[in-house]
Amino acid sequence: MAGYGFLPAYHSGGGTIRLSEYPIASAYGANIFTGDTVILHTDGTLRVGTASSTTHVGVFAGVQYVDADGNMTFKRYWPTGITATEIKGYVWDDYHIVFKCQSDQVSTALLATDVGDGFDVVATAGSTVTGSSGFVLNSDGKSVDTFRLVGSAQLDKGYTASGTTMDVFVRFNEHIYVQNDLIG
Repeated sequence: MAGYGFLPAYHSGGGTIRLSEYPIASAYGANIFTGDTVILHTDGTLRVGTASSTTHVGVFAGVQYVDADGNMTFKRYWPTGITATEIKGYVWDDYHIVFKCQSDQVSTALLATDVGDGFDVVATAGSTVTGSSGFVLNSDGKSVDTFRLVGSAQLDKGYTASGTTMDVFVRFNEHIYVQNDLIG
């Protein structure tokens, strides 16, 4: 099951949602799609996050670079292995941003009583056609993980059954700038 990744919905403190720039290593060997969680490598460059990543810097929003022919290029995703210069990866890195995403609900449905609990991600491949992430929230197994559930993002604000997907609002819990931040 592929979702659409994590997209900014609002700022929990009423602030402005802004992008920050981070470098990506030329020829980095993995796609990074808009809506994927990202981490910083030891050399300070962006890498795509995984289900086990615990030091997320934010959510990827696109990339700008000069390609091998000298053309300035902007893409919604970082194409694996591209050799480029002047690479700027754009990231929503403020841990106060509340993101909208899809919950997989494969075998466990989220409930209103789950608000405030931690959940991890399912790192599913994105689309090289649209540049969009395939990441979803993993509703199976609560713990102090990547995101905390803020609530339902369904139009009726309700919750759906297991075996269906649903839209939810989440906020980073495991973030490079604040670990295990409790929503309050």
